[in-house]
Amino acid sequence: MSKRLAPYMHANGTACWTRNCSLGNGVLPGVTDAQLHAFLHETPPTLNEDSAVPVSSFLLTRAAKRVLAHAEEFLDYCGNELEFANHSDPDHGDYLLLADMADGNKARNNCWIVSSEILETSSSGEFGGDDPQIVALGGDGEFHAAVTSWVEDDYYVVDFTARQFDQDLPFPLVTDQNTWKALIEARTGRTLNFTQADAGDQDEVDEED
Repeated sequence: MSKRLAPYMHANGTACWTRNCSLGNGVLPGVTDAQLHAFLHETPPTLNEDSAVPVSSFLLTRAAKRVLAHAEEFLDYCGNELEFANHSDPDHGDYLLLADMADGNKARNNCWIVSSEILETSSSGEFGGDDPQIVALGGDGEFHAAVTSWVEDDYYVVDFTARQFDQDLPFPLVTDQNTWKALIEARTGRTLNFTQADAGDQDEVDEED
């Protein structure tokens, strides 16, 4: 049996798998190169229960916990109220709710509209951070967007439509920007780059699908 990973990746791209990881010399105690590779490239990434690294040791950073708490509160208040035009399968209806994004099929192609509506609805401190904006990844025919804000020492992403890539991802997905990029790349199998968020990019992807 295997369990899903929920590791934290530092801004410099180094994965933190244990609560006492040592970054001074780049060593990750108890983590093999194979495990790191599996996290970045296996879809979905898994780790055997008998691994040297206990799943219980995977922790969100203090900042990520803070953002997640605000994001879950926002979902509780607005999940069944925030409505937007549907860009996924027309069979799902003309309009969807934020809570519907828990279904990956309904989340498909709705990243831009959801992110835009959230920014219009929420205040700058809604997710416990400052400088809220849309962050986007693009490349190889793929475009994906989410909301990000500055919390303590990094930009953290709140992604309500990530389940379009993997139904088992958290809802919402909350992590720093580099980890978010790695997760989306691993599940799309594409190399993506941070790009300027533009609704036109989403329109082009919609036309290709």
